[in-house]
Amino acid sequence: MTDNSNHLPGMLQGVRVLEVTEPLGALVGRFLADLGADVIKIEPPEGDGGRHASPFVGAGDERLSLPFVRANVNKRSVILDLTQRRDQERFRSWPSAPTWW
Repeated sequence: MTDNSNHLPGMLQGVRVLEVTEPLGALVGRFLADLGADVIKIEPPEGDGGRHASPFVGAGDERLSLPFVRANVNKRSVILDLTQRRDQERFRSWPSAPTWW
């Protein structure tokens, strides 16, 4: 049996993080999500650039970027065009005042 006395699952439960980052920064959000934070990835209309990083699994429309999947497990995703006023307002008025990291 493993001693998990130092392991605190969900220690960030109740914390919301809005992630607006380049693909290289996505892993930080993954770590926060793994610790229980509610991480919401904000993607542009064309999708996060990390979705196009190889290697891939699958084919056609079902093709997935393995690095993207690895960096974004346990997150939710929302598409917002932050160049548009409507989406800027939606971002600013996100429910439950977000915690920024």
